[in-house]
Amino acid sequence: MKLNRKLVLALLSVGILSFMAFMIIVGVDINKVIKLLGTLDLRYVSLALLFDVTFILLYATSWYFLVKVILVNLKLRDSLIAVTMGWLGDMMVPAAFTTGEAIRLYYLKKVYDLDYSKSLATVVVQRLLGSLAFASYLLMGLMYVWLKGLTVAKPLYKEAFLFAFASLSLVALGFLTIIRIGTFNRLVDFLCDKLLNILSKTKFKKYAASLTEGALSLKKSMAIIRERRSYMAIAFALLLLHWSAGIMIPYCYFKALGHPVSFWLLSLAYPIYGAVDNIPLGIPVNAGLLDIAMSATFMLLGISKEIAVTATLLTRLTTVVFETITTGSVSLLFGLRKILREGVTLEGDNA
Repeated sequence: MKLNRKLVLALLSVGILSFMAFMIIVGVDINKVIKLLGTLDLRYVSLALLFDVTFILLYATSWYFLVKVILVNLKLRDSLIAVTMGWLGDMMVPAAFTTGEAIRLYYLKKVYDLDYSKSLATVVVQRLLGSLAFASYLLMGLMYVWLKGLTVAKPLYKEAFLFAFASLSLVALGFLTIIRIGTFNRLVDFLCDKLLNILSKTKFKKYAASLTEGALSLKKSMAIIRERRSYMAIAFALLLLHWSAGIMIPYCYFKALGHPVSFWLLSLAYPIYGAVDNIPLGIPVNAGLLDIAMSATFMLLGISKEIAVTATLLTRLTTVVFETITTGSVSLLFGLRKILREGVTLEGDNA
């Protein structure tokens, strides 16, 4: 345990020192940053915090509609609790958001006795829908820059097109697989067979039957979700709003600093620096490295160094400190208490 703490502290130190080195290299005037912080319009700070809460709630509601397809008795309250707990988990153990997804599935298993194989389908579909929303905002940001004739750094164009192309390609492949349910089933069977071969050579071969049953449940769940496309459409619309709320956080801080930046320009930047969160670097809250990505992206948009760094620090205070307090409080007051309660009564049956 001590080694783990030392490793965490070491990684945090590396991240923070990297951000400090970045500010020195690009020549950020710290005195100007401090002065800018003193000019904050607190009305916009309050709005930023409100949008941050909305950001989480919209994501949870989007997932609720996907899970509702296979778990009709699901309560919105439980979806909110599960996502909030997962959100906290992702900050503490960054692993390309898989930590949070695992916590969400565990919560459904513990409270509703929903098989992991069934709930896994909802995570897969939400990932695809989220990637599509991600690419949509990138393309809208690029269109805004082109239509307005704005000048931004060439590297930003290249990164934006690369991310948009990669996202759309993955989404197209994913949806093609889902739409062609036979292809999806063959893929699941192929992966299942490979895992069964591996298990047969280990002491875990006793789980072979469970794996086979899980693969069957996953295929059935995906088929059910595929048939309820209206729920997928609602989930996607909520994810678009979710991204909008996320973009509004730095937007509000730029307004608070008296240096407004176009929402659509930020919609180009947000997915680019946000992609860093999908890289499992192992640093809690991706401290330092995400700050570098955010500040650098703002600078490439033509925003001054001091304003870019100040807006980054304010945004990160919100998405780290404020979110840790809010998600931690919800997790302790509602989530963990419900999971750890002795003799928990199952609130729903598998669909």
